[in-house]
Amino acid sequence: MTQDIAEQVGAAAADRRTGSALAARPGGEVAGTAPAPTEGGPVADPGAAPPVAGDGVTAPMRTAPPGPTPGDGVAAGARGDGDLGLSAEIRAAVLADVLPWVQRFAGRIVVIKHGGSTLGPAPGGDARPPEPAAPGAGIPAAPACGDDGVLRDVAMLRALGVRPVVVHGGGKAITAWLDRLGLPARFVDGLRVTDAATLAVVEMVLAGQVNKALVTGLNQAAGRPIAVGLAGCDAGLLVARPKRPGGRDLGYVGEIVRVNTAFLLQLLEAGFVPVIAPVAVGEGGTRYNVNADDAAAAVAGALRAEKLVFLTDVPGVMADVDGDGEPEVVSRLDADTARAFMARGEIRGGMVPKVEAGLRALAAGAGSVHIVDGRRPHALLVELFTSEGVGTMVVAGERGRVA
Repeated sequence: MTQDIAEQVGAAAADRRTGSALAARPGGEVAGTAPAPTEGGPVADPGAAPPVAGDGVTAPMRTAPPGPTPGDGVAAGARGDGDLGLSAEIRAAVLADVLPWVQRFAGRIVVIKHGGSTLGPAPGGDARPPEPAAPGAGIPAAPACGDDGVLRDVAMLRALGVRPVVVHGGGKAITAWLDRLGLPARFVDGLRVTDAATLAVVEMVLAGQVNKALVTGLNQAAGRPIAVGLAGCDAGLLVARPKRPGGRDLGYVGEIVRVNTAFLLQLLEAGFVPVIAPVAVGEGGTRYNVNADDAAAAVAGALRAEKLVFLTDVPGVMADVDGDGEPEVVSRLDADTARAFMARGEIRGGMVPKVEAGLRALAAGAGSVHIVDGRRPHALLVELFTSEGVGTMVVAGERGRVA
């Protein structure tokens, strides 16, 4: 960029994904790098499906897909729109700056866990969960996803050639329904105790109300039908067994033992975005309530996804890295360091199961795990398509270690 443009957009932060911060991937590939396009290199056929390696893992494409066009998930806006106050030169410079990142991730699989506080607000713009009410006091509304910023970002990823998979939660909506029905909501170590009545509500809310709201919202954001709503019982997508932490019986709470990756790859190759509700099926057809973070980690690991992104309501992993007594966001760390942080209490509370789920995804073959604040505008795009990123990136090996 020219100097005047650089002054307007500000100096870029140090690239957290270069140099010693890079995470080595199998075959000598480096996760998170953004190589410049090779002049004169092969150009992918715009109409062809992304190549798939023999082991069912998407093979990297070396060039970027064609730019988004109306109908590909990006609405054609009026030229000269000055909402952001950016000159035409700055807009062009931004596009040129993200091009290598777009090329880097074209054809790659990115699993996004969306839910909880990052779901769209209820109708009327009130993002708070419904207040408890007497049984029969009314039907809780589904999340309003027509203007969900995360879904707009997912539609953009798909338009740019990335292959997103969305796994969602919906705990607040479940609790609202239980309140209306006069059923208790009980938790053990963050897991919802699920008896037969609670399971019926979980299935209805997750696989029905919330899933279909997200599918509709994503289709609206894309401007065409690209989203397919799924639950674990569809084509045996998520197969689970009972989860018994510390030997305790939580009812119909499950842990995933198998993912039907062939089914997911078929959908991805056909151009669809799977939107998965974390309700799994077990032996004999028993259905299980599965924690959404655990489900996203299982899907990302089974698909050997390039990235697993947890959208949450905190800036990322917080720890006192510099020893000043004040925790700050850790931009990157490796698996061993993450475990050490948990052992000494630097990572605590609700972040612990999220980091543990991410570590399982890394161990199963995911490239990197990202924990970002989904309330930030375009957090998903910033994390994938800029050098600075937001939140915390966790990688498997030494080269992501925090000093």
